[in-house]
Amino acid sequence: MSEIFNQKAYSLYYKTAGLSLPRSVNMKYSVLGFNQEAIIKNTNLDITDLILLDYILQASSFSNMKYILDNNEIYVWLNHEKIMNDLPILNISEGTLRNRLTTLKKEGIIKSKQIANEESRGTKTYYAITDFTRTLLNTDNNTIEDTTTSRKNDME
Repeated sequence: MSEIFNQKAYSLYYKTAGLSLPRSVNMKYSVLGFNQEAIIKNTNLDITDLILLDYILQASSFSNMKYILDNNEIYVWLNHEKIMNDLPILNISEGTLRNRLTTLKKEGIIKSKQIANEESRGTKTYYAITDFTRTLLNTDNNTIEDTTTSRKNDME
C-alpha cells in the first residue's frame, strides 16, 4: 500500500470497520511526541487537540505557571487568553478552546479541579494529564494494547 491516504478518512474507515491499522502503511510514528497509531486507535483527537495537549504537558515547566499538587499529581492553571496568544496558529475562540478542553476531559486525556480564586470571585480550573495520556506518549515502554486498560482506570 504505497498510495497516499487522507488520514482522517483512512482512520475513520478503520475505526468504523473495527479494524486495526495495518503496519504496512508508511505513516509517521510520532506526532508532537505522541504515538500516532495509539492516538488514532484509542481516541477521537485531532491535531488541534494534540497541540493543546502538548501545551498542557509543557505548561508545568513554564516559570510563571500557577500549579497545585494533589495526591502527588501536578495540576496547572491554564489562562485561556494566554493559550490563545501563545498558539495563534489554532485560530480559535475562547468558547472553542473551552469545548476542546472539555473534549480532552471526556476522552480521559486530562482531568481538572476547580479551586476558589483567591484574587477575585469565582474559581480557577487546574488541569492534569492522566495515566492514559502517558500511554499515548511516544516511549519505548508503551504499547498500544496498554492504552485501553489505562483509559478505563482514568475514567473511573
